[in-house]
Amino acid sequence: MFLLSTSFDVRRLIECTMAKTRAPDPLNDFRRSALQKFCESKDWKHPNGRWKNAEIAKFFGRPSQQITNLLTGVGSFGGHIARELEGASHGELSMGELDGLTDDTAFEDVPRIDVRLAGGDGAIAGYEEVIGSLKFAGGFLRDMRVSPSKARIVSVRGHSMHPTVPDGSVLLINTAEAAKEPVHGQIFALARPHEGLSVKRLKQEDGYWFATSDNPAGPRFRIDDGEPVKIIGRALWMGTVL
Repeated sequence: MFLLSTSFDVRRLIECTMAKTRAPDPLNDFRRSALQKFCESKDWKHPNGRWKNAEIAKFFGRPSQQITNLLTGVGSFGGHIARELEGASHGELSMGELDGLTDDTAFEDVPRIDVRLAGGDGAIAGYEEVIGSLKFAGGFLRDMRVSPSKARIVSVRGHSMHPTVPDGSVLLINTAEAAKEPVHGQIFALARPHEGLSVKRLKQEDGYWFATSDNPAGPRFRIDDGEPVKIIGRALWMGTVL
């Protein structure tokens, strides 16, 4: 019995030693860096350098401690976890992106849409009509942190955002749910029942959110005072005729 027990213990010791000395996943650091860059693009980092773990954990639907470990390098960042994070990113991370397995040379068709709000029986519903498309390089969309499935192109009509966004410009919009959260000072595409599509800079003042125009003569209105306003998404890029 003693010899059997000793043999078992030695075998277990060898197995444990091999497990501890096994080479780490070579993509650990790459995945961590890719996740950090994604979180920085979402403004999930405090000025003091600390991560906004609660917001990140809520977005991915993961435990806060696991997110902390992945971002700070505690433990392994395996491929199965990377795939789960990509799948839970609401389309903002493509599958394999955290591993760098993406084709930067491939082009994606981004729908060009007309957006309106329709009301009926006290309910407000949104709809979009596809009126064309523009092609964007996959690498460019990834740099903009927008999934091709959530990217849309809208046309700007009018001078209310002049000179920042001239009349006739087209905007690349991120329509992912996380990109519909108001951010002070950023430009968003909005839809209103009668006015249709609006492009405005959102500002928070005295606890209220306002849609403002860069042109001093343009309109300004509250978006949280009961008027049906739908945030379509955040503007990322602009194309215009020179």
